[in-house]
Amino acid sequence: MPGTGVTLPRTTDELRDWVARDFRLSRHDREELMRGVESVLAFEDVVADLSDTSQRDPKTRLYRFDAFRQRFEAYLATEQRETCIGVGVVDINSFKIYNDTLGHAIGDRIIERVACLLAEKVRSEDLIASDSAGASRDLHARLGGDEFCFVITDLQHPDTACLIGNRYKRAVEGYDWSREHEQLAERPVRVDVGIVCLTLGPIDDRRANAHALAHTLLDEADRLMSSARQVSAASAHVSSMELRNGGLVARRETGC
Repeated sequence: MPGTGVTLPRTTDELRDWVARDFRLSRHDREELMRGVESVLAFEDVVADLSDTSQRDPKTRLYRFDAFRQRFEAYLATEQRETCIGVGVVDINSFKIYNDTLGHAIGDRIIERVACLLAEKVRSEDLIASDSAGASRDLHARLGGDEFCFVITDLQHPDTACLIGNRYKRAVEGYDWSREHEQLAERPVRVDVGIVCLTLGPIDDRRANAHALAHTLLDEADRLMSSARQVSAASAHVSSMELRNGGLVARRETGC
């Protein structure tokens, strides 16, 4: 505890040693205490697992959109740093054709593989700094059907979003789709990607309107994805925006 000189235990073994060293308990009482602690910890783990499961799409294991949105809004309202983020929307090109011609089972396999590649490739830690805990805070979600969305934190520069978006697009379109179904060798899956980048300004400018800000960013990313789809773009469509007088203002748009 701060100011007391006491180092609190951080693991079960450290807790066991601490109880044995600093508490005047019999061996039986110590064992009973530890059994109770371990029972509580196990229960909390189960509850945490159930809560996480309820927030994830069962097919892809990505966040459900409602859980994603809550986390994104909380991030916008509480992030202290004025860092750059990327908000993206992904659509599987002509997915209905695959579903109608190859069946829903193959359609499901396409969705699962696209989602897996999204979680693997659309991440910041190998291109840019992760947070101080060493774990990525990037968010990936299934919007529903054949659409997905994501948030990448800690972008060094909006151009980095181009690198990440195109890396993902190449991973999907370069995947050996014959592994999922032989007919996909001749008709490999394509995705369209739209990403809007925003440099977070002072927290006071976004704390009160995080909900509206998240909604606007996702709408802009969806618009960019649609524009990429309409022209069969070979790369992700990316734009930059900035907060000005409480509102979002477009800076530039590019196919990168």
